[in-house]
Amino acid sequence: TSTGVDVTGTVTADQLNSKDGKLFLDDNGSHNGVINAPASLYVNFDSDNNNASEKIVFGYDRDGTSGGANVMEINPTGVDVTGEITADGLALGDNQKATFGTGDDLQIYHDGVNGRIRNSTGTLKIQSTSNGENGIELTPDGKTALFHDGVEKLATTATGVDITGTVTADGLVVDGVSTLNNH
Repeated sequence: TSTGVDVTGTVTADQLNSKDGKLFLDDNGSHNGVINAPASLYVNFDSDNNNASEKIVFGYDRDGTSGGANVMEINPTGVDVTGEITADGLALGDNQKATFGTGDDLQIYHDGVNGRIRNSTGTLKIQSTSNGENGIELTPDGKTALFHDGVEKLATTATGVDITGTVTADGLVVDGVSTLNNH
């Protein structure tokens, strides 16, 4: 035809070239493009092309005119995803970190011996999922606090601990001078 080639059936080719570098797959107007490979699908880039951005982009704007957005991009530095990732699991090896924040402020990882959570900005707060109340607060160069029902009950200090409320214990051993007051 004057706009291209219409084929009913299967086209077999050793190579497929596009004048403008775009390949569109369309299933009779349903916009379901399918690439079917017998085993693995390889996508290679021509690194000699000075205009090549060397990335694979997945999005929902098939022809660049409907205002859609890229949702995943694979590039030489990694994978960028816009939106939420749903997975059956995430496996990281020893010393491979799950990082959060612009400067990797929060890191969660296993060093081969111990599990670690590192927070380099602000206070690390472990909260209840049901109501957002703090359970544990770890303040850099400061106190570690434990909470009950959102109220601080135990906090470490430079000289020991500060406890709010009644202490119930099976016994008490005091080392040094102690003052007990009856209030």
